[in-house]
Amino acid sequence: MDPSSSQWFVRSRWVAVAGEALVLCVALALGPLHATALWILIGTHAASNAALHLSAPHTDRALSVVLVGDVVLLTAMLHFSGGPTNPFAALYFAHVTFAAVLFGGRATAATWLVSMLGYAALFALADHAHGEAYRAHLYGMFAAFAITGGLLGFFVARLSRALRERESELRIAEQRAERASRVASLTTLAAGAAHELGSPLGTIGVIAGELARADLGEHAEDIQLIRDEVQRCRRILDSLSARSGDVVGEVPVAFPVEELWGEVRSRVPADRAERLRVSGDGSLLVPRLALAQALTTLVENAFDASDATSLVELDFKDGAFEVRDRGRGMDAPTLSRATEPFFTTKDGQAQDGQAPDGRAGATGMGLGLFLASEIASALGGTLELASSGQGTTARLVIPR
Repeated sequence: MDPSSSQWFVRSRWVAVAGEALVLCVALALGPLHATALWILIGTHAASNAALHLSAPHTDRALSVVLVGDVVLLTAMLHFSGGPTNPFAALYFAHVTFAAVLFGGRATAATWLVSMLGYAALFALADHAHGEAYRAHLYGMFAAFAITGGLLGFFVARLSRALRERESELRIAEQRAERASRVASLTTLAAGAAHELGSPLGTIGVIAGELARADLGEHAEDIQLIRDEVQRCRRILDSLSARSGDVVGEVPVAFPVEELWGEVRSRVPADRAERLRVSGDGSLLVPRLALAQALTTLVENAFDASDATSLVELDFKDGAFEVRDRGRGMDAPTLSRATEPFFTTKDGQAQDGQAPDGRAGATGMGLGLFLASEIASALGGTLELASSGQGTTARLVIPR
């Protein structure tokens, strides 16, 4: 239970103690009662709440046990103040409602059961000198009480669970909105970089082309190297939008999975491409560059987590891609945060946005899995991670 709910529970018990004392004072003014026993019970209630206040924080189980104890105290108070005829027996419903709102189904059922047993005990200990008709009336009250309490607990528990699920959905939606905002920032950065770098690269490319047509002899090889590097920079700029998770502008195209294998192999270093094992066939209708970028990121991460000789497997089956490595794996806390932006365990592997082998990218910046997850979401799919302690499996599910 969160601290605010626990504090509210303690405050509500103080209100109950004050209410019990006030009602007892009024009742004593109207007629004789077992005052000593009732004051002892109220004092017990107050003392238990003081101890509860001092021992915070509390678990749901501990507080549900306290609530059941309150039902027992209420039963004792009713016994010394009229038994089953006391109209304050309706307070059993308040305890059932508290359990339904705060603790869920099992605690609600337990509180309802103890309440029914307490109410039944009041009947068993009551004076049976009344006539048969009066006793039948009391038994009818007990049946109605049991049914009403059960229905009340059931429906309030359902409503409380629905509200908690709604709050959880709202939190998830807020997290998605925050992540979308970060992706938008990355997209803007990518577009700005492409715009700023496009013009000078175009100029360099034109000059390199003119120099290539001129017979410069010994400099021809250097000029061709410049042209190749310019083309490489252009390819990097073309992939920036996919790296930022922006796949809205890319049109879905139909292509066989075998072409995707070649695309992924071309994006990873040659030594890693040789250790990449692919399987699966079929056809897809998705934005090709975005999917290739997401799979490349997953493959690169798998190689980063493996030693220099291990294989990485990439296969496609039933609309899902799986990337499996034999690396060190991830523990539960790391798995839970793996797709968060800027969360990385690759300390020292990347500097200034460069991958260990010098290639530009998100490796080491904590953006790889985040961007792959965003691309999966933009494609209408999901990215799931699993690790058994030795090796990790990344499962990218997309609609076909």
